[in-house]
Amino acid sequence: MIRMKKLWILLSFSLLSCTAVSAANDKTNDKAALKAARALIGRVTPGYERQYVLERIPADPATGEDVFEIDSDKKGKVVLRGNNPVALASAFHWYLKYTCGAQLSWFGDQLNLPERLPQPARKERRTIARREYLEAVGRRISTLIDDFDPTGIVAMQAWSIREPIVRQFPKERLVVLDLNGSTYPGKENFWGYPFVAGNLHNFGGRINLHGDLPLVASNQYRTARLRAANAVGSGLFMESIVQNPVYYALAFEMPMHRDSIDAAEWLDAYTTRAYGAESEAAKRAWRILSAGPYGPGTNGVESSSIIAARPAIDVKKSGPNAGFRIPYDPKSLYEAERLLLQDSARLGGSSLYRFDVVDLQRQIMSNLGQGDPPGDCGGL
Repeated sequence: MIRMKKLWILLSFSLLSCTAVSAANDKTNDKAALKAARALIGRVTPGYERQYVLERIPADPATGEDVFEIDSDKKGKVVLRGNNPVALASAFHWYLKYTCGAQLSWFGDQLNLPERLPQPARKERRTIARREYLEAVGRRISTLIDDFDPTGIVAMQAWSIREPIVRQFPKERLVVLDLNGSTYPGKENFWGYPFVAGNLHNFGGRINLHGDLPLVASNQYRTARLRAANAVGSGLFMESIVQNPVYYALAFEMPMHRDSIDAAEWLDAYTTRAYGAESEAAKRAWRILSAGPYGPGTNGVESSSIIAARPAIDVKKSGPNAGFRIPYDPKSLYEAERLLLQDSARLGGSSLYRFDVVDLQRQIMSNLGQGDPPGDCGGL
C-alpha cells in the first residue's frame, strides 16, 4: 500500500517526439521497424514505396539520441536510414520537404511529386535532439504541478516512460506505475524512483476468459522487491471490471502474502467459498480452466470475440490490437462446463456459481463463432 496526500495521474504524454520505441538491434525489430516505415511511405505517397531503400542504423554513439540519414544508391533509389521507426519517418519527411519541395499539413498537403523521385544532392545526417526536448517537457510538467499543488505526488505510467522526463521530478514527488510488472528491469529499475509492480489484465473492456493465475500466485511484488529495493507496492491497472472474478479475487489477496502461494490449493479453497458448498466436480472443472484460459502465459492475452466485431467480409479483429487466436484447446471448456453443471442442484443458490456457468457458456459460444468446430460437446 502506498500512502500519499494527493495523487496526480499523468496517464500519457501525447507528444509525437516522445513516441519513439527503443528497440534492440535484432533482426526481428529491424524487420518490424522497416515494415512500419515502408507502410507509412505507402500511406502518405501511394505508389512510391519501391523507390526507397530503408535501412536501420545505430543511435548516435555519443549521445544515444535518435539519428537519421538521407542518401542515394547506384540504382537511383532514395536511401533513408534511421535507428527506429520514428527516425525513419523523420528522414522521409525531411526528404519530402527539402529535396522534393513538398509540404504536409493537418489542413492539406502539397505533394506534387515527379514520377521518378529526385536524388538528394548529397548525403545528409541529422541528430534528433530528443533528450533536451524531453527534459524541457519534464521541467514544464513539474512546474505546472508545483504551481497547482506543491505537495502533490505524480503517478506516471511506464508504458512509454522516458528517463529525461522522469528525472525532472524529485524522487519523493513521483511514483511509477509498471503496468505489466515487467518493464523495470529494462529501465534500470526506473532509475531509483519508487514504483508499483502491477498487471494490466484487461485491455479495452474485453471480457474473454483469461488471466495467468500461476503468475499472480508467484507474488510479483515480492519478485520485484527482490530485484529492486525501490519497488513499493503492487497494483492492478485494468481497463474494465465485472469480468474474470477469480483472477481479481486472487490478485487482490496477494498483497497479504509475504511469499508465493500454491495456485492449485488456493483455487480449490476459492471454489468452495465462492459456491458455498464442497464439490469435487466443480474443483475438477476449475483445474481444467486453470490449465486453459487461466494457465501460464495468458495474462496478456486479449483475444477479442468475433461476436463483437463490426460486420465485414473478412473479419480480423473486434478490438484495436487483437485477433481471434484461442491460446488453449477450446474443447477443454466442454468438459469443464459438464463438470461445473454436475452439482448444480447444490451449488445453484450461489450467484457466483451462476455467473461462472453463464460466463463459461458465453466463452464456448464465442469460440464456436470464430470457427472452433463443435465436435463432441460432452452431452451438453
